[in-house]
Order: sequence, then structure tokens, then C-alpha cells
Amino acid sequence: MTNNDVASFERISVPADGAGIRAVVTGATRGIGRAIVESIAPQCSYLCGVASSRSRLESLESQLRQVHPELRSRMVAVDLGAGEQAAEVVADAVFEDSGSIDFLVLDAGVFVEGGLTRISPDEYARAMAVNVDANVYLCQKLVPALRKGAKPRILIVGSTAGLEAYPPGPSYGVAKWALRGLAINLRHELMDDRVGVTLLSPGATLTDMWEGEEVDAGRLLAPQDVATMASAILKLSEQAVVEEIRIRPMLPGVRRAAAPDRL
Repeated sequence: MTNNDVASFERISVPADGAGIRAVVTGATRGIGRAIVESIAPQCSYLCGVASSRSRLESLESQLRQVHPELRSRMVAVDLGAGEQAAEVVADAVFEDSGSIDFLVLDAGVFVEGGLTRISPDEYARAMAVNVDANVYLCQKLVPALRKGAKPRILIVGSTAGLEAYPPGPSYGVAKWALRGLAINLRHELMDDRVGVTLLSPGATLTDMWEGEEVDAGRLLAPQDVATMASAILKLSEQAVVEEIRIRPMLPGVRRAAAPDRL
């Protein structure tokens, strides 16, 4: 990654005033991430949305401006698979705006189909870079801001694919297993700083990852279901931490063949 790559990352600011939670959400423009943004926005005074698509961020910005005109928001367009410097771009925006945050939601991820013995090294590296490494780098860069926050919390969006074998995309399952390890160890490391860490593992959820698949929507979670559990964390007392949440569709058995990136 070169300096020119860093310089090309776009930032879009929406200045406003307010009082409430200061949040950063990755994967903010689609699926679960967008549902979380919409769920927590009424509680926020500052919200930083992170995604790879500028056009989707502009759409999110417009929605927030219309529905929550008092909210101060920052949109950061960046490829989180680009390594440590991508996390620095996010952190620079946060420290420029506020210097402290209360809620970090790590939702961005990609899906790579194909067995572990068949996918290319580049595909595997991409899956790990976005699904695992980016979250580590973001925590390293943003924990100083969280330590200054009020009742700070980190929410890592995992998957039930990290609890069992996941034949449609084993590399995705490996990454989600790793996120569980990240959550457990990060929680232990940050407990003395009173930074709570929660792993939220949803099952099959009706997002555009299912585009092109013939599925019964009634057998999938709604993104809002997952977002409701995420926003509930913010209502707990300071001494309470939810370590892990698993939420699945009532009716099991939905299977998929492939999925696109969901950055």
C-alpha cells in the first residue's frame, strides 16, 4: 500500500450538534451494518460510518441527514483489506472529529466461496485481511479513543459459521472462528479499562449476500433482529458486559452456495 493509496481514500463530513453516544460502525452501508446504524442513530451524537463504497456512504449520509438532522456524522470510504494504514485512515477521522468514542461496531466482512484446499492464496489472504486482520488493526488504533469514552463497548459481528463446519465458504468459517478468539482475548485484555467486548453471532440473515439465491425469507433472520440485539448492549449498566450472543432463524436448514463481498 502506497501513500497515494492512502490519499485516495474519501471522507465525507456532515457537521451537526447533539448529545449522546459516539459510535464507529464498519460495514455501515449494507445488511446488518446498516441496520445497526439505523438502530443506534437515535441514541448517537456522533456516528462514523465506514465502508468501501463512496456511493453507498453518500446514500447513508443523506438518510441520516434527513432522519436525524441533529446527528454529527462522518463517512469514511476505505478498503479495510488494505492493511494497517486503512485503520489509520479511520482513526485519523475519529480523532480529528472527537478523540473519544463509546461504541465500536466491527461488522465489515467478505465471503470467498471454495474449499480451503482449492481457493487461491490471494483469495485466502483477502478473506483474512478483511474479516480478521482489519478488526485487530482497528482495535489497536481506536482503543485509545474508547478508553476516553463513557461506558465504552466493542461489538464484533461474528457468525454461526464460526461455531461449526461451514461448507459453502470454509475460509469465512475460519475467519469467524478467529473473531471469537479475538473477542475472548480482547475482553480479558481490556476489562481493567472497563471496555466491554461482545461477540454477536447471527445465523442466516436476509441481506444482499443472498442475492440470486432462491430462499424463503421467512427462514432467515431480518437484519433488524440482529441490530436490536446490538443496540440493547448500550442499555446495560457500566458493570455489565454481554460476552456472547447467538441468534438463529427459528426454522433451520437454509443453505447457500456463494455470496459477494459485503464491505
